[in-house]
Parts: sequence; C-alpha cells; structure tokens
Amino acid sequence: MAHMWNEAKNVVVQGGTFVAQTVEHSPYISSAFSINVFPRIFRAQAEALEDTTASSAKKDFSRLGPIFPEPLVDVYGRDEYLEDLVLNKILAQFVSKSENKRHVAIKGGHGIGKTTVANKVIRDPRIVKYFGNARHWVSCREASFIDNCFKGQKLLEYISRSLGLELTASNNLLYDVRYFLETNNVPRIIIFDNFETMWGAIEAGEGVGSILKALAQHTQVLMVITTRFIYPPAVHLGVSWHSLDTLSPLSLDASRDLFMSICPQESIDKYLDELLLAVNCLPLAIVLMASTAHGSFTTYRILERWRKGLQCVAPDRKMIPGDPVKHLGPSIEMSLEGPLLKHHPDAVVLLRIIAGLPGGIKVANLQQIVPGIPRVDEVQEILQQTYLIYEEDGLTRDPEDRVLQMHSTIRKHMLENYHLDSEHERNIQNFYFRLIHEAGKDPGAKDFLACARRLSKEEINAKSILTGVLRDEANEYQDFVAAITVAMDYCNYLIWNTPSTDIAEKTVDLLKKRLPSGTSVLLSPMENLNAHRNRVAGQCSRNIGSEQLFAMEQYPLALLHLGKLQSRLSRYGESKKTFNQLLQHCNPVEHRSRTAEAEFELAQIYRIQGDHEKALELFYNVYSRSGDEARRRAAAQRGIAIVHFDANNIAEALEALNKSKRIFPESDQACQADYKLGVGRIHRNHDQTLSISLLSEARDYYTEHGPRREAAITLYQKSIAQYLKGEFDDAERGLNDAFDEFRPLRNDAQMGYCVYHLALLNMKRRRLRDALSLFRRAEKMFAHMDNKLMVGLSLKGQGDVLTSLFRIQEAANAYDKADTLLGSVRSTEATTALKNIQHTRYAMQWYITLGVAFAVLFTLALLYTTQTTSVDIYGYIHRF
Repeated sequence: MAHMWNEAKNVVVQGGTFVAQTVEHSPYISSAFSINVFPRIFRAQAEALEDTTASSAKKDFSRLGPIFPEPLVDVYGRDEYLEDLVLNKILAQFVSKSENKRHVAIKGGHGIGKTTVANKVIRDPRIVKYFGNARHWVSCREASFIDNCFKGQKLLEYISRSLGLELTASNNLLYDVRYFLETNNVPRIIIFDNFETMWGAIEAGEGVGSILKALAQHTQVLMVITTRFIYPPAVHLGVSWHSLDTLSPLSLDASRDLFMSICPQESIDKYLDELLLAVNCLPLAIVLMASTAHGSFTTYRILERWRKGLQCVAPDRKMIPGDPVKHLGPSIEMSLEGPLLKHHPDAVVLLRIIAGLPGGIKVANLQQIVPGIPRVDEVQEILQQTYLIYEEDGLTRDPEDRVLQMHSTIRKHMLENYHLDSEHERNIQNFYFRLIHEAGKDPGAKDFLACARRLSKEEINAKSILTGVLRDEANEYQDFVAAITVAMDYCNYLIWNTPSTDIAEKTVDLLKKRLPSGTSVLLSPMENLNAHRNRVAGQCSRNIGSEQLFAMEQYPLALLHLGKLQSRLSRYGESKKTFNQLLQHCNPVEHRSRTAEAEFELAQIYRIQGDHEKALELFYNVYSRSGDEARRRAAAQRGIAIVHFDANNIAEALEALNKSKRIFPESDQACQADYKLGVGRIHRNHDQTLSISLLSEARDYYTEHGPRREAAITLYQKSIAQYLKGEFDDAERGLNDAFDEFRPLRNDAQMGYCVYHLALLNMKRRRLRDALSLFRRAEKMFAHMDNKLMVGLSLKGQGDVLTSLFRIQEAANAYDKADTLLGSVRSTEATTALKNIQHTRYAMQWYITLGVAFAVLFTLALLYTTQTTSVDIYGYIHRF
C-alpha cells in the first residue's frame, strides 16, 4: 500500500470505526504516512477536514467529533494568559516530547471566567490542529448531586462518556479507560470543568486522586482542570502541575468591552465605569448586569439600585462562599428582580427547577415538566435574555434535543436560597417516573423502542431523581413501595438497553435490609397471601409488617434483575453468584417462575462458557418448570437448539427448534422472530440463502419492535452468512454496522466477535495485512475481557496470516502463544484449533524441508551447468 503514494504526506481514511482503528494502527501504513481518520463521513467532509490535519502524526478516531459547551460570551482581557497557556504550558510539552507532563489548573473564584477560558483553549486553532478529535471535555457539574463516596466512580463514567470508550462492560471502569488510552496512544487533552465538585470532600479525594494519578501515567495525556481551589489536586500522589496565577477580575477596559458586547448602546451612559467597579469587574456579574439593561433601564439606574443597598434583595439570602466582596449573590438577585423578570414571577420558579436537575431541562419536554407555569416558552426566552440560563446541545446533537442549562454559580445560589413547593416537586417526579415506567416494559410492548429512546435522552435526570428517592432511608411505606416499583422498571429498561448495575445493587440492598430477620427462604405466593390476611386480622404469627412483606415479594425480582444486568455486561462470575443466591432463597416448587427465569439465565452463561452439559441440564429444567408459560418453554427449546449447534449437532438443533415452533401460536410475532433467528443461525454454515432470508425477516421485526440487542445479533449472524456465501461487501458492511449497534449496548464480547470475523473475512479476500491488523486488534480486545479462548483463536489467526506472508518465525511465535492459551481452555473450538495448528506446523516443516532440498538441487544443477568447481556449495545452501 505504501508504494502507491510515495509523494503523499497526509492520508484521510473513511470507513467504520474499527476499519479506521485497524488502518491507523497498521504497522505497514502508520510508518509511511501521517494518518488522519474520520470514521463514516462523506467525501466532502473528509476533504474539508483534511486541511486541519495535525503535525502530531496521528488523529483520534473514537468519535466523529468532540462535544464542547457553546461559549456564551467571548473572552476579554485574557490574551496574554491564553497565549502563555496554549503555547508554553500545553503545546511546548508535546513539542519537546516531555515524558513527565505538568498538567494545568485554571484557578479562580466564582464567576471569574474559568470555564470561558477553558472553552477558548480547547477551541484554539493551534490546539485543534495538534490534537484534532483527541480533545475532550468532562463536565463535573453533575457531581454536586452525587454522594461523596460515589464521586470517583461517577468521574470515571464522565471520562468514559467523553472519550467514547468502546469496551465498557467490565466491573473496573478505570481498567477500561487505561485500555483505551494504551490502545489509542495519541496526543490527548482532557479538560475537567468545575473540578472542585469532585475534589472538595475528603471521602471523595482518595478515589478521585487515584484516577488522576492513573491518567497522569499516560505520557500522551495532558489534563486541564478548572477549579475554585487554590491548590491543585493529587500532588501528594505524584501528579505534577504548572504554577499558574489565579485568574483575577478583568481590567476596566476589558470589563467595558464585555458589558458593551451584551448591553444595548442606548442603555449605556457615563455611569458605566462606576457600575463596573461596583461589581469588582467580575465577568459573571458584568454579564448579569448588562443583561438587565434595556431601554430606559440604563447603567445609571442599575448603579442607583446597587447604591441604595439592593432593597430588592431579601436580607436572609445566603452569600456565595469564596465571594468575599459579595458581588455575585447581589448580582444574581438583581437579575431576578430586574424589569425583564418583574412581570414574569414564574421565571424564578423555572430557574429553581432547572437548578435541581443535573442534566438541565430538554426544551421539547419543558411544558410537560412544568405544567403549572403558563406561557413557559416566554419565560424561557426571558431567562435566556438575562443570561441566567442558556441552551446547549444534548448528547445526540439533534436540534430537537437541545437542553436548558445554567452557570454553576447561579445553580448554587438558587439551590441554597429558593425552595420548590410540593406541587412542582411532584410534577417533576411524576414526569420522570412516568418515562421510566413506560420504558421499563418487556420487548413486544407497544412503542417499546420509542419509549426507550425518550428515557435515554432524559436518563441523567431520571436516574438522579430515582437515586435520591432510593437514598431516603426514612421513606414512608407508600413512598418505599413506589420507589422500589420504579427502580424495578428502570432495571428492566437497562437490561434491554445500556446496562449498568448501580441502581439494581442499591435496590437489592434496600430490600435485603427490610427482610424479616432470619429469613432464609422466601414465602411462597400462598404464604404471602396468608401472611397478608393474618396481618390485616392482627394475627400474623411471624410478625411480618407490610414493608417486610413487600420486601419479601420483591427481593427475588431484584436479584433476578441484578443477575441479568451482570450477565449483559459479561460479568459471568458475579452473575452466577447472584442467580445462585436467588435459587437458594426461592422454593423451587412454590416459586417455579422465578426459579425457571434464574436457571434460564444460568444456562445461557454456561453455554457461552462452553459447558454444554450443564447448559443442557438447566435448559431442560426450565422447560419442565415452565408449565403453561409458552414463551419460556419455547425459549428453553431454542436454548437447547443453540447448545446442540455449538456442539455441531445440527440434526438435534433443528429438531429442538421445530419443537419450539409447535409451542407458541403463529400469531406471536416475537416468538416467530426468535425462531427465525435460531433457524437462520443454524443454517448459516449449510444453506446461506435460507439463513440470510430468515435473518433478514427477524432483523426487520427487531428493528421495528425491539429489543435492540436482538436486532444487532441478527445483523451479526446475517453478516456471517453473507461472508460464508461470498458476499464480502455486504458482510463487511453488516459487521461494521453490527459493531456500531453493539457499542451503546455495552456488549463488549459481540464487538470483539465482529472484529474477529472481519479479520477472517479479510483473510478470505487475501487482504492479508488488513487481516493481520484486525486479528491483533481482536487479540487486545479479548485479552481485555480475559477471554482466553478468543485470544488464542486470534493468535492462531495471526499465525495463519503470517504463514501466508512467509514470515515463518513470527508465525511460529504466534502459534506458540496460541498453544499455551488454547491448551488451558476446555472447549470443542480450542481442541479443533490446536489440531489445526499442529497440522499447519507439519506443513511448515514439510515446506521448509522441500525448500532446502530444492536449494541443494538447484545449487548442484548450477555447478554442473557452469562447471564451476570453486563455488562454495555450502555457502549457496546457507543463503537459501
């Protein structure tokens, strides 16, 4: 490939994410060019972006483009500070290739402009040119709503989201982050905004400090934080920081420029400088004062109100700590009492509501969240005109998902000085709990996918409110029941969408605390009914109260949800432990349904781990326990079929699938799609045309009705069938798309399989160098997941490719590593792979022997024909 563009210096690569990664990390390509990767973009976009390529050799490929907050105002009076920051404190360290980075802390009090300066830095053309898409913004403003003991974990979630990690399913997010940075080792800048919310508490310090220490160990990473604290964090852990002056108030000239950029010209009079000095030239105070001026409400009138002692400001208002001259609190209060808000008293209520929602308010949902505020659109516009709130992009960048947010200082002031009445609190809670309830249904429910999408766009707020309710240990019985019910719905939503376990773990813990002491086996349904009747009659012999009875009813379901979520994240050891705990608590006779569900999930895990005997035993148990539950009986038969398919018992697999089809009615479209997925999977190796047809029909159903996980699995299976049929272009496109669909589902294993099969596909097409890069990538991914079987198979694939490239010694090394790993795995695939490696080695030895023999014969023939007696025969042979 390199010889094709000898004169080229920069190359723009288009394609799927993992195609981009493979090309960028190929040793045959990256050494020849400055690779700049823009995954899945149009040609025109690629040409436009080519001009911004960096001199730092490689660009980050993890996302189409970074997301940063939109600047509300420009930066005034900080030119020297910014120039020193960009050139001397940031770029100079990378140009000099410093191994020990000194990170940057932008320090200053409330409203001094720290975020605005950081935003200017990350958008600086020189920073853009050097770092490209490896620029990341981590907003820590939501951390003020998080318990201190959870801030370290939350920081890792923010970092993961900003970096756009591929692999996130492990139980160690720091491990995932470090894996990403090691495998994407390019110059990278990460800005942590409002970092004081993370570092302020002693309880949070240890966990957060260890994260900063881990990031600092990556020499290609530079951290920039904005903080109100004088001393930077984690110095005692070896994190080094530049010595930067604390941001000071603006000069009078800069303050004047900032004020005039916002205020109408007719509202400015000769008292402007006095007003600016009165607010101590603080940028946020200037913006708020400028936004209140209009028409006859001139700078003189604003200053007059200030001098009169701010009569509009209530005396009991709390002043903002770190604001010794008391300018920001009064400035916010003057904005709230200004002429624009005076005729809209509901504006203060809306501002307080937004302050209490860490994710802000989605503009499209405004009316539903605050039905008690008439003409809420007008109120929103007034608040935006006064700079008390602003709009920013949501995570999707869809214009319909724009979000209303506010400055952290204004948020703090509103939370400390204003309280919501119970009606507004109830409306907010009802809105988000309704979203959770609608999205918490099983696949096949009406608008299943649409409801899941709606919740995903409001998940930050919904989870925050639910966490707050679950945190309240003193809940009344009715509130406790409501909180647990919503938590169960949320866990079911997570199972079918983007799984995580924190809410499920909290729910299990809460229910466990409320179980009657000494409870080892849960009550059967009949016992529950009798206990309820006895409790009502005051005759409950076991002294079980309403709350304890409810906990006993819900505890097995909570364990079931937790186990499923752990399984979705490929944390199989934890998942098996949870399901076994559930089975110990359930009476298998009385709790047949719960027992069957747990055994079904356990069977899936044992099948994935290659223990076919145990998997079959559990699937048969599920079938016998399911009674009249047709869907579960059919699912058990499909499970049996897939186990037989994995063991290459095709006849038994088809028999089990046909048996499953006779269980459910033809009108059950969900079961029909599951059946087609099973049959299509089994036929992919023998009848690709039938397989592709069935999988396409199943894919159409899942795409329209859900779940997304099955839609992605069906596409993956269909792509393999296309690859086996020789439809390589369609297969490659399908595997790319399946990879992208598995990513938000946190299905690391399936993403790895997509890469592995792409490697096989490229090997089949004789794209050997691409195949080698993909096998190496698959090896790293599966090693991260500790999947020895697939690491071994990926190494075997590398050996096969290297053999085809006649790189015999490298192939032998790859086979040796594969031998060691596969020999420690008990599975049919490992045994078959080991046999293939052995045969390949025999073939290699045979070819080497033939080669030596040919060299000897060739040399002898050469000597005979030239009648040269002085030629060193052994020298010829040695050279061969």
